[in-house]
Amino acid sequence: MSEIEEIGENYKKPDKAKEYNRKKIIFSLIELGLLLSFLLILVFSGLSLKIRDFVVSFNDNPYIQFFIFILIIGIIELIIFTPLNFYIEFILEHKYSLSNQTLVAWVRESLKSLGVSVVLFLPLIFLLYYFLRNFGDLWWIAVGIMIFIFTVVLSEIAPLVIFPLFYKFRPIEDLEIKTRLTELCEKVGLKIEGIFSFNISKNTKKANAGFTGLGKSKRIILGDNLLNNFTVDEVRSVFAHEVGHYRYSHIWKLILTGAISTFI
Repeated sequence: MSEIEEIGENYKKPDKAKEYNRKKIIFSLIELGLLLSFLLILVFSGLSLKIRDFVVSFNDNPYIQFFIFILIIGIIELIIFTPLNFYIEFILEHKYSLSNQTLVAWVRESLKSLGVSVVLFLPLIFLLYYFLRNFGDLWWIAVGIMIFIFTVVLSEIAPLVIFPLFYKFRPIEDLEIKTRLTELCEKVGLKIEGIFSFNISKNTKKANAGFTGLGKSKRIILGDNLLNNFTVDEVRSVFAHEVGHYRYSHIWKLILTGAISTFI
């Protein structure tokens, strides 16, 4: 699972940076509140029951019924949240001169993200439904184990399979950067499979650095904005934050916390 440190041009202007971060937090809270409201309305207004009754009226297969039910809920959610996501991801980023995306590019990336999410999580949702139908009162144990395994596997394959769907990755050729970052990793016992740059500038002016992957997929990823606009010492300082996540096992702690919260 990647841990990303972001630095944008507006961070050189403290007032703009504070304003931007404040708005990001506000809209995140609005998004959370909207999601909770949607779920509460879905459950307590009887809307979910009406959708269920509609679905079962023309099909007897419980898994097909479940698929259509999830599809309808997903379409409603898209209709509600797309305008807000558009403002947060496109309008707000352009307002603070942090985005390089065109409208067409935003739509393309959003559709790509939706497609990846469907491929990844639809089988997971069907497994959840299977466990609910067949494991009785112990369904939550099976679900917790499933989520833990899924998270670990996803963390390992994401740098190899998923991230390249969105960005082009190339091995870093700058010997000084490779040496400085490798030395930093060695100090904390972090073994990596490589140091790569990726073309984040196609979407944003932000400069990113991260440590991503588990096992043999562990690697350092550096955004091209960071490499092109910052000194080697600055790149090292940004990445030192990410090494700290590894040093204190934050990624594994997050995975375990997520799995434990499922059991609780």
